[in-house]
Amino acid sequence: VEIWRQRKDGSPINISLSTAPLFGPKGNVESILGIILDNSERQKMIDALRQAKDYAVNLIETANVMVVGLDVMGNIQIFNRVVEVTTGYKKDEIIGRNWFEVIVPREKNPYVWEEFSLWQSGGPLPKTIETPIFTKMGRKRFVSWQNSEVYEQGKIVGIISFGVDITEQKRNKELVERIRLTAFIKDIGIALTAGESLREILTQCTEAIVGNLDAAFTRVWTFNEKENMLELQASSGMYTHIGGIRSRIPLGKYKIGRIAQDHQPQLINSVIDDPHISDKDWVRREGIAAFAGYPLMVKDRLVGVIAMFAQKPITEFAFRALASAGDIIALGIDRK
Repeated sequence: VEIWRQRKDGSPINISLSTAPLFGPKGNVESILGIILDNSERQKMIDALRQAKDYAVNLIETANVMVVGLDVMGNIQIFNRVVEVTTGYKKDEIIGRNWFEVIVPREKNPYVWEEFSLWQSGGPLPKTIETPIFTKMGRKRFVSWQNSEVYEQGKIVGIISFGVDITEQKRNKELVERIRLTAFIKDIGIALTAGESLREILTQCTEAIVGNLDAAFTRVWTFNEKENMLELQASSGMYTHIGGIRSRIPLGKYKIGRIAQDHQPQLINSVIDDPHISDKDWVRREGIAAFAGYPLMVKDRLVGVIAMFAQKPITEFAFRALASAGDIIALGIDRK
């Protein structure tokens, strides 16, 4: 039995009382043994833990961000008020269901499921990630998450994630990028019609890329099919000369030659770490951080390569814009 009593000084004390009969020689109960334990400190700890848990639950529920907790299988354990409002699901209908079956369906977002599967198998947990989610009405929204692992007795038992709905910001960003891309492609179109010689045309194109995509310098090589050689036609930005050892590149040699040979674009945002970059001293001296190269193709036929070097990481938008410009420039080269 656990009971609260008062000490002589009036302070409360929580005690547990255990009793047992003591039998005499003839088997009769002669007395009762009572054991009293002072549980006050243990009870204080229990009360403190209960208060801490209540505080944590209240903090999660009243937070002005989305809070989601998953176990190691991806089943939903925590789902606060903001997530309810954002997704349209009520807590009592979503707790215990799998996040990757309901909110972020793996068939629609395989890369998110792959990240989670990698973590399940002992890989790192992405500390930040942007993912789409789907509401109860089937609408798609975008959320930026901050993730942390949850431990119990030194063992990982799940993930807790704090999310901010960035749908409107993402839509605004996409609108701005579409406007920028339209203006950029217009500059490329003007360049392709303004010049007289191929070299003049391509120089205006590389200048447009440097000006619009914040490149350190941009170059265009055309493909000489008879000699199986890439020939530098234009260079803008930090370097404007078209002579030197990179003015003629055999197919398959250096990074530019491999892009031409494989017909595959490349994006590298850590040039200094790339094993195929031979002149690391030049990279450090010029502060080159990133490289993007794109094969210039007309149908299945190679007509050249376009490349840009930057002193900061090349964004996804800039890479897509380079690809769009490359397709147009390839047609211009072919016509010229």
